[in-house]
Amino acid sequence: MCCYEWHHSLNKEIKMTDKILRCQDVQEVTGLSRSTIYRMMNRDDFPQATKLGIRAIGWRQSAVDSWIEGRCDG
Repeated sequence: MCCYEWHHSLNKEIKMTDKILRCQDVQEVTGLSRSTIYRMMNRDDFPQATKLGIRAIGWRQSAVDSWIEGRCDG
C-alpha cells in the first residue's frame, strides 16, 4: 500500500469537502521544508498555492494528496 494510499481512500469514503492546507500543514504532510515547497512551485513540480488574502496562501488538500500519490507511484 502506498505511503498515503490509506489516507486518500479514507477521504473517498468520508466524502469530505476539499480543505485548504496552510504551509505548515503542507510541510508536515509532505516532509518538505518551506523553501523546498516554494522552489518546487516555481519549477511547476508542486501544486500552486491559492491566494487567501493579502498575506495568506494555502493549498487544496486534494491537489497535495494527488501530488503525494503521484510521487508514491514512482
